[in-house]
Amino acid sequence: HRIPHSPALLYGIFDVGAALVFFTLLGGTLILAVHIANQLAAVPVIDLQTLFGDIRDPATRGDYWWLYLTIFSTVVPTALHLMLATLSLGLCLFWNAPKTAILWSVAHMANNDWAKWCATFLLSVFTTLAIVLPVAVMVLGGHALWTHYPWIGGWYLWGFEWWADFIGATVTPGPKAIEFLDV
Repeated sequence: HRIPHSPALLYGIFDVGAALVFFTLLGGTLILAVHIANQLAAVPVIDLQTLFGDIRDPATRGDYWWLYLTIFSTVVPTALHLMLATLSLGLCLFWNAPKTAILWSVAHMANNDWAKWCATFLLSVFTTLAIVLPVAVMVLGGHALWTHYPWIGGWYLWGFEWWADFIGATVTPGPKAIEFLDV
């Protein structure tokens, strides 16, 4: 049996994968830009070896709030896009009965106060869910990854360290697993 609206669902999954690829490419480009700036400056603008070492060290990890803010600013557009996708996919795929109720309410709004209230309420609920669910999934998913699967972040950080070493930034990649995270 074919899943209704499966192309939209596949596009959504592809979009999440593409966002992860673009996020990784953005990180690699940022490392390359810092490396080039370090080569052009008399003294290193940002010492990448120290940066990666400090991110791995629980005592100094919080000093890089500016880096976390930069990462957050790249996640915001992805979250907004995910909100729109959730709203459209939710209306198409999961909520046929409420969608029918909204359409009925809108059709009968002209002379029925209950239909006006019902349409407004249902549209508000769907819009709120489209905003809250993706943010909750991203926050709770990030927390679950950080708490229960820190090795994923370790591999990701190791990949960036490997890239920095590959382009000649004299960075020695640390351990792939994140045993150093004290959660």
